[in-house]
Amino acid sequence: MNRRPDIVSSRGVVAAGHHLAATAGIRMFACGGNAADAAAAAGFALAVLEPHLNGLGGECPILVRAPDGTTHAISGQGWAPAAATPDRFPSSGIPGDGIASAAVPATVDAWILLVDRFGKLPLREILKPAIELAADGFPVDPRLRTAIENNRYLFKDWPATGAAFGEAGAVLKQADLARTLESIAAKGREGFYAGRVAKTMAGFLKGAHPDRSGLPVQGLMTAADISEYAGAWEKPVEIEWRGCVVSKCGAWTQGPVFLQLLRLLEGDDLAALPETEWAHLYLECAKLAFADREAFYGDPKFAEVPLDRLLSREYATARRKLIGQEASRVLRPGAGAPPLPWTSGSADRGYEPLAAHTGDTTHLDAADKDGLMVAATPSGGWFDSNPQIPSLGFAAGTRLQMFNFLEGHPNRLQPKKRPRTTLTPSLARLPDGRCLAFGTPGGDGQDQWTLQFFLNIASRGMSLQEAAEAPLLTSIAFPSSFAPHGATPAGATLEGRFEKKTLEELMVRGHLATIAGRWDFGRVTGVAWDPKTGVMTAGVSPRRGNAAAIGV
Repeated sequence: MNRRPDIVSSRGVVAAGHHLAATAGIRMFACGGNAADAAAAAGFALAVLEPHLNGLGGECPILVRAPDGTTHAISGQGWAPAAATPDRFPSSGIPGDGIASAAVPATVDAWILLVDRFGKLPLREILKPAIELAADGFPVDPRLRTAIENNRYLFKDWPATGAAFGEAGAVLKQADLARTLESIAAKGREGFYAGRVAKTMAGFLKGAHPDRSGLPVQGLMTAADISEYAGAWEKPVEIEWRGCVVSKCGAWTQGPVFLQLLRLLEGDDLAALPETEWAHLYLECAKLAFADREAFYGDPKFAEVPLDRLLSREYATARRKLIGQEASRVLRPGAGAPPLPWTSGSADRGYEPLAAHTGDTTHLDAADKDGLMVAATPSGGWFDSNPQIPSLGFAAGTRLQMFNFLEGHPNRLQPKKRPRTTLTPSLARLPDGRCLAFGTPGGDGQDQWTLQFFLNIASRGMSLQEAAEAPLLTSIAFPSSFAPHGATPAGATLEGRFEKKTLEELMVRGHLATIAGRWDFGRVTGVAWDPKTGVMTAGVSPRRGNAAAIGV
């Protein structure tokens, strides 16, 4: 039995990580806007409503299905500052907090690229809901309240953060953030990457400021880094799978893992498999796909990533032969990958629990009657990883922590290179013609949980809402994207709604399987558009609070 109904509309739908962001997006349809306007309005609103999950100092990969059926990607990932070289960091790697770990903010540029190409409304109209929410305030929900309370100890070292959140009552107002949004509304891209905002940002981020431990960290970002940054439109990576066409951002994200997993699962009748067989097969396929992510993925502008080979059916067929009845404990990249420090059978760099990165990040989707669809995953710049920049109302991100220092590796830190991000929106066209836009927060879990969401629709015939509410499982058997990049060989975690015997049988097979809460993983949202009827549907996971879908 569904806990929530599917939302149905013939004009426009928005699904977002916060109900007020979905409302902000829906307002754009009333103003004559389309799905691009709605997505941008919801995206800017999320930066106000969920400052513990994302912000203007972060990043936002975006996928677009145009009304003519073509698909497009916005990189939405800031690059490393010119001064960001391995010698500027500890030999152990790039920390997960502190201003030296910040990439150039990309979120604002990404939303402006979207509306400049596909939107109908002026930027001031699109930003109006976010400005109102920042200036007039909004009710503080329990999860934001918990985040503020859990990080209150930081406020003594981060005075601007303390001023913004330390006295937050039932309603949170963010006057500095409202002024920054006003600058963007008035001047567009120049209102953020030039002028007062850029000058203030550069002045702060080039200085030395305390990290979460209270120790000073010297920043690396300059005014030139900020002014020279520009995101770009790119061609998505796509495969055909059982009559579906699935689109992901390129190998500067983990997105192609989703496609590799589909290839590995292509020969099975997934809907007919018993629960234990499905779980075992999925977990072993995930290890193979994520092993290739670790060996090969990185910014394609700096490295040759062999995606044609990694996504081929021939390669998947060969890789499937590695899967047996027992759980593998070794990370096994293919395609002639060089040996890596973390391909041994033990976790040799520490282990940060999966739960540490299931709550960061948010997501939104939008669709309109013309078949314009947007999936976007805003993240980074949350208020508990870096101090807020005085007078601007937002914090810098920490995405550089995804880089490594391995010579010749495609994800090695280099100036003006994009770190391989976990952020990964999705588009798909089903055999019956319906088109989907979907995604979730959740670090390394994103392409695992959205894959299961997609398979529940494409292979099991579920509705969007049924698929969003189905139980999820997660492999943690590969290195985390986040510092300190630890892993649990053969590790797996299942939501508590799986059958008890499934856990027991997986453990017999050698999986280090544990049970999480019944509703712990991610916060999948999705929208669909049917070209035959013009009807749109939307569904959202009930996990983690405030996600909502609204139609008009």
